[in-house]
Amino acid sequence: IDAGRKLGLYHKYVQDFNCGAGSPKTITLLDTTDQQLEAAYTELVRSEQQGDAAIAEHIKGIQEMLPKIKEHVASHPLDDFVQHHFHADYHRGNLLFAIDGEVTCILDFEAAYKHGQRVIDLATALYNFSIKYSPEGMFEEVDRERFVGFVRGYEEVNPLAQAEKNALIDAVITSRIDYFCWFVKSHIAGEEKAHLIKEYSHAIKLFYEQRDDLTNILLDVTFPIPSYRVLTSDTDPEQLYKNGA
Repeated sequence: IDAGRKLGLYHKYVQDFNCGAGSPKTITLLDTTDQQLEAAYTELVRSEQQGDAAIAEHIKGIQEMLPKIKEHVASHPLDDFVQHHFHADYHRGNLLFAIDGEVTCILDFEAAYKHGQRVIDLATALYNFSIKYSPEGMFEEVDRERFVGFVRGYEEVNPLAQAEKNALIDAVITSRIDYFCWFVKSHIAGEEKAHLIKEYSHAIKLFYEQRDDLTNILLDVTFPIPSYRVLTSDTDPEQLYKNGA
C-alpha cells in the first residue's frame, strides 16, 4: 500500500516538472494500440516464416483481442487525463523498504524521460505489485487485495478521476502488450523467450477477461489503509518480523 502512496507522491512532485531544452518522449494509450496492431502482424508473419508455431499461436491470440482493446481505449476521454513525466519502471526491485514495509527511496530513473497520461505509469506499477506467481514462476492470478490496496494508497495522496479509473485496466492490458511485443522481437532465445511470451500472453488474456470485474472493484470497493508503526531505536526487528508488521 505504501508503494502505491509513494508513486502517488512522485506523480504529484513531477506534475509541473520542466525538462528544459530536451523534448520528452510522449506516450498515449491510443498511439500505443495503433503501434501494437502493426507490430503484432509483422511478428506473426515472421514467426510463421521461421516455423515457430508456439510464438505464432500466442501472437494470433493477442492480435484477435487488439481491435476490441483499441475500441475500449478510444472510448475514454484521453485528452482530459492528467499528463506528466513517468517513472516507467516502478517495481519492488527499484524501491528501498524500511523493516515495517514503508518505502524509503525510489531508484532507477533511467526511463523517466517518458511523458504521457499518468494512468499508463500507474498501470505498469499496479501490475508489478498485484500479480501472483505459481511455484513454477508463471503469472497465475491477480491478488485483488494488493491490487485494490495499491490504488487506494495512491489515491490517499493523489486522487484519480473516475474516468481514469475506468481506463486503468485498459492501460494495464496495453502496457503488457508492449512488453509482449518487445519480447517477441528481442534477441532473447530458447526457453527463456518461450517462458516470457507465454507468461505475458496469459497475463494479457486474464486482465482482458476480467476487465469489467476489476474496473468495478476499483470503482466500488473500499480498502482499509493501515497506519505504519513508528519505529524507535528500542524496536526489536526480530520481534517485529515475527508479529508480521
